[in-house]
Amino acid sequence: MSVFGRCVANFNNTFRRLNFSGIRAVSGGKCTLVATKLDSRSIIRVSGTDASDFLQGLITNDVGHLETKPAIYTLFLNQQGRVLYDAILYSTGTAGETLIECDTSVKSKLMKHLTIYRVRKKVAITDASELKQNLWVVFDSGHTKRQELPIDKKGIEGIGDPRLEELGWRVFLSTKNQSTEEEFIKEIPVVPELEYLQLRYNLGVGEGVNDLPPGNCLPLESNGDYLHGISFQKGCYIGQELTARTHHTGVIRKRLMPLSLPSSSSIATDVDISSLKVTDPGGKNVGKVRGISGSKGLFLGRIEEVLNAAELRLGNEVVTVAKPNWWPIEAPKELQAGKK
Repeated sequence: MSVFGRCVANFNNTFRRLNFSGIRAVSGGKCTLVATKLDSRSIIRVSGTDASDFLQGLITNDVGHLETKPAIYTLFLNQQGRVLYDAILYSTGTAGETLIECDTSVKSKLMKHLTIYRVRKKVAITDASELKQNLWVVFDSGHTKRQELPIDKKGIEGIGDPRLEELGWRVFLSTKNQSTEEEFIKEIPVVPELEYLQLRYNLGVGEGVNDLPPGNCLPLESNGDYLHGISFQKGCYIGQELTARTHHTGVIRKRLMPLSLPSSSSIATDVDISSLKVTDPGGKNVGKVRGISGSKGLFLGRIEEVLNAAELRLGNEVVTVAKPNWWPIEAPKELQAGKK
């Protein structure tokens, strides 16, 4: 049984196995599921008798949630309370073992970060590539919420993305049995990873070091709280002080939001993102562009000014910035101030 297969017995209510037979007909034809292999993401394994306590002191979320959930979203912060790396943690169903999904480009840096704080704890930190599992994401190209799927395919295991239902399923396919992946590809349309990027930008969700530059982002501005990635009840962790103080006493004036460009936009996707500024009718800079893919972008903006602006421009082009519909209805102070 695969390392992920052991999750099934422990999470019958939240862990689902996927069937991709006749998948295009799910939800009366309104749901068109597609898949992409996530080469941009990698897996690290943390194991040992001290693994849970070790991770608890390093992440923004409560690792104890993995006792009742198959996966949680979290952030690793530096001592100044700024984001270093975003991650999804998975329980394997084995005591003292947790898998960490992270940006492939910083896998070695995250492993080094973990090693620095290991000290004398009984913890092993290893590259999980030997598990022979490819990571895929399955999502609805129409950007609807995650659908319930029928169950009958064996060897294909999926975990609902812990951030948003619209982000679909993380699917782990064993490379030990080539027929499993071949069957998967035959049954569901495979699209470039670019489509998943555009899905995230359309939702206003940052992922990886390009969207969340290490040391330059705050966890609340990155929507870590809205994406269920921060616990305000757990004990101390690195970077907690600023995050907790801002949450309880401050106002989060800036957040990541989706940016829409004209379909005929002349802005190149390979342009230096740091040079792109969004301005209001008075020419005032109201935020920073974090990423662009086609007509979709990710934008870190001042909420009140952006939502109340009559018009926004990126260079000479008129753009729109929307308040994501998945933001909590019980809007905090900064969002109430930005209501139209």
